[in-house]
Amino acid sequence: NRERAAQIAERYSLPFFLSMLLEIRGFHEEGAIRDLLSGGELSDPFLMKDMDKAVERIRRAIETFEKIAVYGDYDADGVTATSILFTYLEAVGADVIYYIPQREGEGYGMNLNAVETLSNEGVGLIITVDNGIASVKEVERAKELGMDVVVTDHHRPQEHIPQACAVVDAYRSDDSGPYKDLSGAGVALKLVMALEGDSVGVLEEYADLAALGTVADVVPVLGENRVIVKTGLSILTRGGRAGVDALMEQSGMGGKSATATSLAFTVIPRINATGRMGAPERAVRLLTCDSEEEAQPLSGEICEDNDRRREVEAEIAKEAMDKIENDSALLYSRVIVVSGEGWHHGVIGIVASRITERFGKPCMVISTDGDMAKGSGRSVEGFSLFEAVCACGDLMERYGGHPMAAGITLKAENVPLFRERINQYAAKTCPEMPAPVLSIDCRLNPSALSPEMPQSLQPLEPYGSGNPQPLFGL
Repeated sequence: NRERAAQIAERYSLPFFLSMLLEIRGFHEEGAIRDLLSGGELSDPFLMKDMDKAVERIRRAIETFEKIAVYGDYDADGVTATSILFTYLEAVGADVIYYIPQREGEGYGMNLNAVETLSNEGVGLIITVDNGIASVKEVERAKELGMDVVVTDHHRPQEHIPQACAVVDAYRSDDSGPYKDLSGAGVALKLVMALEGDSVGVLEEYADLAALGTVADVVPVLGENRVIVKTGLSILTRGGRAGVDALMEQSGMGGKSATATSLAFTVIPRINATGRMGAPERAVRLLTCDSEEEAQPLSGEICEDNDRRREVEAEIAKEAMDKIENDSALLYSRVIVVSGEGWHHGVIGIVASRITERFGKPCMVISTDGDMAKGSGRSVEGFSLFEAVCACGDLMERYGGHPMAAGITLKAENVPLFRERINQYAAKTCPEMPAPVLSIDCRLNPSALSPEMPQSLQPLEPYGSGNPQPLFGL
């Protein structure tokens, strides 16, 4: 609508090309345009359900010097969330440790062995970040052992939520907070803001870590996430946190302006590699250390992990692609379910992404190991993999995820039946499976191109989910 684009350009004194793109993407209202271009603002953290209970319980633990464990996750969102909360609690004098489960052996989220271990270490309060919303049994066990649990998460709740002291998750059906799409690091940041009673100062202190988690978790870079990422990028470009600076330097980002896109291809895969290839707590050690002497060798180790991750991933991807292309039943199924013995659990999710990209279909890559199997899946827009997995829930030992990605654990003998059942579900609920779509913003006349055109779009940065890099057809 060229007329409306012209009105936007005139009203907000913007270049016509930028106004045209805002119009195409549905940013018509003053508030939406202002939030996109200026970064929006953060809402009061106490608007989130149970935030008051979480703050009250954590403050009590700080004041009585009760031992607190921050229970995180091994991916970049979980690692940055853990680093934010651990650094803050340490700074205010709490007796605090952190616990990151191993991807191999423990898997995602809380597990009963870890709960027992923390109890034996004298922990009185566990605070989960980026996990916990599905940990009903584990929270129950913690209570039996005399520990309290505060859950902070951003994943969608299942039928029952844990009976914890507080459950802070914007996706709770009874949460009336204005913003839902925070990452795990974003929720941890809001918790620290509530504890400190100062949103501005906390944002300035921790937005770099929260931005890394937000970009890593591919949540929409709109609304409150936009404030977090914009602020975080300027802090990351300035530098000042020893571990992050070392990692940026060794990722080839030293001295360059940080953008959401550059982080997604350099620093974030390296943070993720520690969880994929071995000891994820090293990433927290790196992000929370304050000496260059400690940061440099740790950062070097993490970069080596990433190189090894690439090699392992390439080998498994080749094996999986060969299996699919040589088996017409796999190749022509609606949901590709491909399995192999002893595939590295740390990379099967990335392999699933590559298969989905290659064949344009939802995919679940499963690694069998003796009697048990673990799988990681990716989907295409329009087919909820999480709902599909839920429909096969009786075959699972545990499962979780969201519409575009899911993780499962099941008995190895159930893999063929799972393949059959998920495809039956897809046939029934989605008679016409969605085809992959390339979304362009608009077609341009080549004669209209100029060096100024891309420059005029700079106010749209940072790009990310919900506000992708512009794409044009010629």
